[in-house]
Amino acid sequence: MGRLVLHWVCVFALGVVPLGGCVEVVVPDPGGNGGTSGEGGAGGAGGTGGNGLVELVRVRVSAMDGSEPANISSATHPGLFALDPRIEAAEITYLNPNAMDKGDEGPATFFPALTPDPPQNPAGYIELTITPAAGEPIAARQVTYTTSAKFPNNPSSLQLRSSEDSFATVLSTIQTDQERTETVPANTTLGDAPFAFRWIAGNDFGENGGGNSGFSTNDIVVEGDAPAP
Repeated sequence: MGRLVLHWVCVFALGVVPLGGCVEVVVPDPGGNGGTSGEGGAGGAGGTGGNGLVELVRVRVSAMDGSEPANISSATHPGLFALDPRIEAAEITYLNPNAMDKGDEGPATFFPALTPDPPQNPAGYIELTITPAAGEPIAARQVTYTTSAKFPNNPSSLQLRSSEDSFATVLSTIQTDQERTETVPANTTLGDAPFAFRWIAGNDFGENGGGNSGFSTNDIVVEGDAPAP
C-alpha cells in the first residue's frame, strides 16, 4: 500500500490560529496513487501537475472575504470557483441542525458552525458536490485542503468521507488544534454522475463541543485524470 506524505512549511493563518510548528500529514493511499500535489501545483483548473493529474475543481478559499453565505456555488459565486471544461458545476453546502450559522471570520476563511456527535445527531458537516458535464466521464483521484477552527479543537476533528460509498468510510481524520493541510486519495468511480466530498465534525481528539470551523488560507483542490487525447 502506498502513502502520501505532505511536509508543510510553517506559516501563520490569516486572522485565524497561528501555527505552533510544521505539520506533517501522512495519509494512506488505498489506490496506490503515490506522490502528492502541492498547493497550486496543477497550475489552475484543467492544468496538468507533475503527478500527471489535472485540476477538476478549485474552490478559491484564498479569495473569500469571510462574509459569503453558507451555501455557495459556481453559479452564484463564479469568481470563487475554477472548473475544468468537463465539469458543469460545483457547490459547497453545509448542515448543522442545532445551529445553522455561518460566521464572518475574516479573509480566506469558510467557517460555518459544526457540532459533532455527541452532542448532536447527526453531526454537522460541510459538503462539496461536483457535477460533471453530460457525457463527460470524470474520476477524482485526490483532494487537497487546509482546515482549522475559530477556537482550536472545537470540534476537535473533521472526518473526510465521499459519496463513493454513501459516506460510510472515513478517508482521513484531521485535527483542528491548528491550521493543517493534507492531500487525500479519492479514487471515485469513472462516470458523469455528480459526486461529493463531506467533512464531518468529530470528537476524535477530545469531546469539546462544536464551533465555527472549516477551511482557511488555501484553496480546496480536487484533481483527476487528464482527458483522453
